Amino acid sequence: MTIAAHFFLSKEQPSFLFPCLQIIARQNPGDTFIIFIDPQQQGNISLPANCMLIPVSPAIKNGLLMHYWYNFKLPALLKKYNVSAFISETGACSMRAVIPQAIVIKDLVMLGNKKNPGVFATYIKRFFPRFVQSAATVIVTEEFMVTKLSGRYPPLSNKISSCRYGLPAAYRQVEPEEHTGLLDEFAGGYEYFLAECTVHTKHGMLTILKAYSLFKKRLKSGIRLVILLRGTTPGSCIPDFKNYKYRSEVSFVSHRSDDHTALLFAAAYAFLCFPGDTTFYNAGLFAMQAHVPVISSDNPDTRLIFGEAALFSAPDEKGIAANMMLIYKDENLRNEVINKGSQLVSSYTWHNTAERLWQTILSISRD
Repeated sequence: MTIAAHFFLSKEQPSFLFPCLQIIARQNPGDTFIIFIDPQQQGNISLPANCMLIPVSPAIKNGLLMHYWYNFKLPALLKKYNVSAFISETGACSMRAVIPQAIVIKDLVMLGNKKNPGVFATYIKRFFPRFVQSAATVIVTEEFMVTKLSGRYPPLSNKISSCRYGLPAAYRQVEPEEHTGLLDEFAGGYEYFLAECTVHTKHGMLTILKAYSLFKKRLKSGIRLVILLRGTTPGSCIPDFKNYKYRSEVSFVSHRSDDHTALLFAAAYAFLCFPGDTTFYNAGLFAMQAHVPVISSDNPDTRLIFGEAALFSAPDEKGIAANMMLIYKDENLRNEVINKGSQLVSSYTWHNTAERLWQTILSISRD
């Protein structure tokens, strides 16, 4: 059997299919896996011997080229390699292919909104109702997305399923001696709250900064705020930062590698997680795996993801500051939140996800 897949590799949005296909291909050496990938990304990945990399040509740089490749180039390639099923995590599929197709929806950003436009959001949002008709199944990465997408696209009701993802092993609890060294590296020896600024979360960074101001005014604590920059700059996150009262106690750390960022998470006193619409690459789960408590926005989606494993607040400075003070003053509560988070993330493994994905592929494959 031959399975084909198309995915993008990105530092801001790691691939869902890539780690799954690595596992599936190793466990099924008698099957062939064809990977369609941007030519510039070919040198960045390593796959088992039964995987074949085929560069996408012309490179998909906009919605028009995406439409052309999926509907005029892809069908011929699927026929050429006698593919049994095709799976995509771009949000798109071919409207002209005759074989079963699966679409992975990693987050709702790819369907587009005014705050967080996806790279191909206009094209995908326009044609997604037709993609739903063409696809044999749609796979989402969190359970709450099943209800949201089924409500928005009724034809999905009978062809959508959830399939969790795995968390990088680099995110781990560190020993006390290592923790002390990391505090020196990232915050001048002080404990720190951690927040992450990405293209999807930068709209909320000013609120977090105001919450930190309230925390400082009320508790007079020396604890710092560290902002992780992932694909962003300080200026794009907080344009008027030079005028901020506590700017000397706030530092920015740019993402360099997963290992380096994992250490930044591991040493944090708590993680401020306000992800907007994005769900895949949920940094709150990374923090929980590193035994760091999470403070998150209070809405049905985050409640369903985190359950009782986080502290929730309205996404305003008063609510966030109240939870920052609560978790800082109550060590027993902090430990309780850490333990619940650790239990929650134990189910997020790539092997579990790969098995669920493989069973889904087998259920739609053409024999």
